[in-house]
Amino acid sequence: MTDLRTVGPSLHALLDEAAAAAPQARAIRDQQDGWAYARLARLSHAVSNWLAERGVSAGDRVLVQVPNCRELAAILFGCSRRGAIFVPVNPGMKPFHLRSVFADCEPRLALVDYGAAGQIREFTQAEVHELQAVWPGVEDGPAGAAERDGATGDDIAALIYTSGSTAAPKGVICPQAQMTFAAAAINSRLGYRHDDVVFGRLPLSFDYGL
Repeated sequence: MTDLRTVGPSLHALLDEAAAAAPQARAIRDQQDGWAYARLARLSHAVSNWLAERGVSAGDRVLVQVPNCRELAAILFGCSRRGAIFVPVNPGMKPFHLRSVFADCEPRLALVDYGAAGQIREFTQAEVHELQAVWPGVEDGPAGAAERDGATGDDIAALIYTSGSTAAPKGVICPQAQMTFAAAAINSRLGYRHDDVVFGRLPLSFDYGL
C-alpha cells in the first residue's frame, strides 16, 4: 500500500523511481510498440533537451494536440523535467474552441498531429511542429540531464482545459504535488500490482485519463 505521505515531489521523480527499480519492465505500449521504464526515462530527458534547444523555459506552456500514443508520455515527463507546463488538448476540439485555448494559455510551442500544423499556424504566433515529423530527431537527440532538470511540487505540471460544451474552454491548473498525490491515491485505493496492465481508453486531455 502506498504511503501518501512519501509521494515523490514531481511527475518525473515518479518515473525515475520506477526506472531505477525495474528498468526493463514494460512501462507503456500503444498499437505500434512498447517501451520499458528505462527507455521512457531516457526519452523524457531527450524531450527536455529538445524543448531547451527551442527556447522553452520553466513555466512556458507546451500545447500538445495528438491522439493517445506512447510519445505523449515522454512529452509529459519531458515537460516536467524542463519545468514547462504540459497542455494536452483533445484532438477532436473544434477550431473556434482551439483558438480560445491558444489565446488563453499562450503556448511557447505546440506539438500537433500530422497535417494539422498549417491550420493551427493561422491563429497563433507560437512555434508549431507536427509530432510525427520531429519525433525521429527528438528520439535520436541527447538524453543527458539538461541545465534545468526538475520541477518541484510547487510548480505547475499541467493545464487541462474543459471541453467547452457549455462555454469557452477553461483551464484547470494542476500543480506537480497535487498530480503526484492523486496518482498515488488512485494507486493506493485500487491496489495496483507490478504486473497489472491498465488500459488507457480515455484521452489524456481528460483529467482522469491523464
